[in-house]
Amino acid sequence: MKVKLEFDLEQEFEDKAAKRAMSATDAYLALHHMKEFLRRIAKYGTYCPYKDGDEQLNEQELDLIDCIRHEFHEVLDTYNINMDDLE
Repeated sequence: MKVKLEFDLEQEFEDKAAKRAMSATDAYLALHHMKEFLRRIAKYGTYCPYKDGDEQLNEQELDLIDCIRHEFHEVLDTYNINMDDLE
């Protein structure tokens, strides 16, 4: 199967759409990085570059991470983005 995308770069809207299409892989990689970053913090409670060494996150910080993870996944669901389908 082949997929071919065509854009009329003379039109500003299509120029931006072409740029979004060309950066889709980078966008996926950025989303995947953030998903895994949040997962590691929630799982281990220590992985945070803004805290010293192996200092454990407190309960309030972990609750915030869970809230952010939940919202992250809700946004992906809202836009029908299934990260597993893109790997």
